Order: sequence, then C-alpha cells, then structure tokens
Amino acid sequence: MKKLATIVLIVFVSCTANQKRNKRGLVVFAAASLAPALQEIAKQFETAENIGLKINYASSGTLARQIEMGAKCDAYFSANIGWMDYLKKKGVLVPGSREELIENKLVIIGQKNNTIDTINFDNIPEFLLNPEIKFSIGDPSHVPVGKYARQAMENLGWYNSIKAKIVFAKDARSAFYYVELGEIPYGVVYQTDARGSQKIKVLGTFPQQSHGRIIISMAFIGDSLNSSLTRFRQFIRSEKVKNIWREYGYIIKSRN
Repeated sequence: MKKLATIVLIVFVSCTANQKRNKRGLVVFAAASLAPALQEIAKQFETAENIGLKINYASSGTLARQIEMGAKCDAYFSANIGWMDYLKKKGVLVPGSREELIENKLVIIGQKNNTIDTINFDNIPEFLLNPEIKFSIGDPSHVPVGKYARQAMENLGWYNSIKAKIVFAKDARSAFYYVELGEIPYGVVYQTDARGSQKIKVLGTFPQQSHGRIIISMAFIGDSLNSSLTRFRQFIRSEKVKNIWREYGYIIKSRN
C-alpha cells in the first residue's frame, strides 16, 4: 500500500507541475515583422493546446541580446540566421532545437497616392536622389530588414548616394509604419509587411542576388525541451500553421 501511495503521489506531483507550467504558458521572443501571422498562430495554438503564449516583439538583434543577458524566454523566432548563430555560440539554445521555417522577400514601398508605380533596379531611381526625400529602413546594426536593405543597396551601387537621407527604424514594422502613416514617402521592408495595406504600394522587389536569403528560423532556449515546448514545436510544424504562413505571403522552407 505504501508503494502504491508513493506512486500515486509522484503522478499527482508530476501532473500538478505540468498544469502549473501550462497555466504559466510559454514566453516567445519574435522578430517584429512576424507579428501579424504569429498572433493568429498563437491564438490557434492556445485554443488547441490550452497553453498560453506571451509574445515579446522587437528586432531580432535586440531580442538576441536580451536572451544573452538572461531574459526569460522559451522560444526565439529570428528573421536573420546571423542572430541565431550568435545565440548558438553563446550556448543558450536547446541542442537540436533550431530549424529554418520560412523565407521572405525585400521590396521598396511608397505611398499609394504618389506618381511612381514601378522602379528599375538597373539604376538608382531619380526620386531617391531628391535631397528633400527621406527613405526609411530598419537600423542595420540590429534589425535584419535593415541589414538586408543596406546589403542590397550597396550591391546595386545606391547606398553611398542616399545614405545621408536614410531614417533608421527600431524594427521592421516601424520602417513600414513610417511610410504607411505618411511620415516618410519611401522605404524598404519585407514583402509580407506590405501586404494588405490600403495606404502603400510596392514599387519593386529587390533582385534575390542583391542580398542574402531572408530566412526565418526558430529555436528553443535552455537546456532541454519540456512537454509544452514539444507540443509547440509540433504545432509550428503542422500544415495548419504552414497555411497561415502562406496566407501572409511567406515561402515555406522545406525541411532537410
């Protein structure tokens, strides 16, 4: 009887611990550009699995540095593989948990009411040479879309001609909002940020060879996976989630 009571007690304690963990939920750090799609994914996950998600959005670099400094985080979504490599070197990723999920494209946007509809990437657009025109990109020091934008414009031979007019944004969504709200007439953002807005239009998509591949990856933080993280990973890999990514314009990356 004592042995049976001990087993029952162990099972009870284990179940109670899991319930507390599920009630606490998971803390997710995610690149700001992922917010629209990830909010929908989070809602469906919470309903399906009864596990709460608390999501902190910022630039991939800002989040990586917070994780490095010990911020509480269970899962990290990065819009740049460089920042994921950075955390791997710091030894904070759960071994084997890193995986590449989706890809994106880089575009130039403008306000919908301007007179320019398309641009030719063979030469720097004349409107960008106007000394009164400002241009928004993410801060390349920690915002992946800004890093890709600078890389693309340098490879195309544009950057030195317009760098004095660039307004650096704190994250990808801010670079987009500057243009959408009419504060700055043009900007470089992800293709997915430009979808669905009634106030802006895409003027052109940067040639793929002008910048590194825009790969969004996910990894877990800590020493090992618990049941909640395992269920979250399974959900992220599901066809349901892949369809959500597609709806928001992402390209699904094949798993090796």
